[in-house]
Order: sequence, then structure tokens, then C-alpha cells
Amino acid sequence: MAYRNVLAGQWAAENAGVVEKLQGELPGSSPSMQSADLLSVQVDGISYVGILNLPALDTALPVTASWSEGQHCPGVVSGSVSSGNLVISGPNLKGCFEGIERVPDGEKVSLQLADGSTETYEVVSGETLSASDDPSLVKGADDWDLTLYCSSVSSTQLDVLRLRKER
Repeated sequence: MAYRNVLAGQWAAENAGVVEKLQGELPGSSPSMQSADLLSVQVDGISYVGILNLPALDTALPVTASWSEGQHCPGVVSGSVSSGNLVISGPNLKGCFEGIERVPDGEKVSLQLADGSTETYEVVSGETLSASDDPSLVKGADDWDLTLYCSSVSSTQLDVLRLRKER
């Protein structure tokens, strides 16, 4: 567990560095088209769609254009902002999605996008699913504007937040 905490600290510092670089790139950058309406900006050879701000977890995280296990920051699994069905996964690490299951309903989350716009969402519900339910995250994504999730430490469950865009 101590090793996991050391790695989480290193990755949190890396993520903070990427967020700082992205903040300098996003407003005046020339983004490239990724999927549907998600533009991306290249930082150190990696495509990022924006910055996810989670005040309840006291963190701002870079969001990559795609997600893969073992990644240290969140990434897009499926969907888009304009379609209102964006799904983002992230690691269950301190300084990232650790504690996401404790974010209360009504909390605000914002996503600063590569085109310079910012979307604000409100947490509508949180739930814990069996890890075998993973496909239901994407299948049910059309019911929510944004879904955030991570695996539990044991990898037997998924901690999920469902959010609606502020209108």
C-alpha cells in the first residue's frame, strides 16, 4: 500500500504539471478534431481533451482523448459533450478519482475543453456497481450528460458518479 501511495503522489505531481501546460494551451490553441465534438491538444505527445475540475476532491485533472487501464489520469471511454453522453474513467488513486464515491449529490464539476469552453455539471447520483457491470456504464450513458467512474481498490466494484449539465 505504501508503494501505491508513493506512485499516486508522483502521478498527482505529473498530472498537475500537465494541467499547468494545458491551461497555457487551451484558450489560444489550435485543437485537432478527436471524436464527435471533442477537440484535443497535444502535450508531450499525448492528446488531451481538457481539464476536469473536481472541487469536492480538491483536484484538477487532465483528461486524455481515450482511456486505457494503467493510465495515471482520466480518459474518455465513450460519448461526447454535444450528445450529452460523455463517459470518463480514471484511476482510483489519491489526487485522481480516489474518494469519488463520497462526492455528494448537488456538487458541481466542470470540464474545461480544448476549444476553450467550459461545461459545468451537477452530481445527480453516485452508485457502486459490480465490475462485471462495466458495459452498463456505456449502455446507460445516454441517461446522463456525464458519467465518471473508477474501479475500487479491490477491482471487484466500480464507483460511479452520474451528472447532468447545468443549463
